[in-house]
Amino acid sequence: RLDRRVADDGLEILGMRFTGDRLCPPERFDELERRYGDRFLRIDIDSSPGNPWGYPLWAHSVLTVHYDDAPDTPTRRAWETMLTFLRRRLNDNDEPKGTTA
Repeated sequence: RLDRRVADDGLEILGMRFTGDRLCPPERFDELERRYGDRFLRIDIDSSPGNPWGYPLWAHSVLTVHYDDAPDTPTRRAWETMLTFLRRRLNDNDEPKGTTA
C-alpha cells in the first residue's frame, strides 16, 4: 500500500495541477499533503482568469497539452522539478544492493 511505501521506503510523491482544473480539485492535493506531509511535493500552477502566462482556466495537462517550454514559465519550472525529482530518486536506487565475491 502507498502509505506503507511512503513510511517504510521513503517514497515521495510529486503532484502537479493547474488551479482551475476540475479533474484535480485542490482538496485532492490538500488530502495528500495532510496524509503524507513533506513527502508530498505539491506544484500548483495558476490558471485563474488573466494569469500572466495565458493558461486557460480549464488547463489540465501540465507536462503535455498545456506545457510552455519558455524559460521561467511555471510549466517549465514544473518540468525541471520533475527531472530533478526523478534523477534524485533514480540515483538513490542506483547504488549496489550487495557485494559479490
